[in-house]
Amino acid sequence: MKLQELRHIVWSQMGVRVSSSCSEEELRDFLDYKTSSIKESEVNNYRDELIEFIEKNRGRLSLPCNGNCYEHTDTTVRFCHNQLTEDT
Repeated sequence: MKLQELRHIVWSQMGVRVSSSCSEEELRDFLDYKTSSIKESEVNNYRDELIEFIEKNRGRLSLPCNGNCYEHTDTTVRFCHNQLTEDT
C-alpha cells in the first residue's frame, strides 16, 4: 500500500489529516491503535483560519463547497488560503 493511500485511510477512518512527514510505520501504528497521537498536517492551521472566516462571513460568501476545509486536500486548502489572503 502506498503512503498516499495510508494517509487517505487515516483521514477517512480516523478523521485526522496527517503531516506529510509521517512515515508508513507511524501511520500503520496509528491505524492499529498502537499510538494515540500522530503529527497532524501543517495545513490544518490554514483550515482552521478558513473555517473561522467562513463562519463569520457565510452570508456574504458564495462558496463552491460546504465550508468544511477538512474535506479538502492540503493543496486545495493552500489555494483557498492564498485567495483569502490576497483578497483581504
